[in-house]
Amino acid sequence: MHHPGSAMPELVISTFEGEALLRVNLAGRDVLTLGRSDRCDIRLRGADASRHHAVLVREGDRWMLINLSAARGMYDDERPVDRAVMQEDRPIRIGRVYAWLIGAATASDAPWSDAAATWVGESFRAVA
Repeated sequence: MHHPGSAMPELVISTFEGEALLRVNLAGRDVLTLGRSDRCDIRLRGADASRHHAVLVREGDRWMLINLSAARGMYDDERPVDRAVMQEDRPIRIGRVYAWLIGAATASDAPWSDAAATWVGESFRAVA
């Protein structure tokens, strides 16, 4: 079980302005899929997101975000990339949202729970 103050990071999906739309506790996870499909772990909305856009994979102590969409891509510092090592507080753009990690040591006081995902603000389906 993940508790605030532990070393396991959380995946944050946010707007371009930095408003957190979703926080996902990564404790006990090795793979998360992102895209428009209902089968994805994290569902993204909008025409600029593919049905199966990206996959987040744990590789030892690091997390790798891998682009699955040749047409729509993902961007690190506005440069197109096929894969990116996720770093604390370094956003990767996927469609109209950013995906980034936040460690428990730097986590804000936003709500959290033992559930796999914590919704912040609007519902999960409202992710841009």
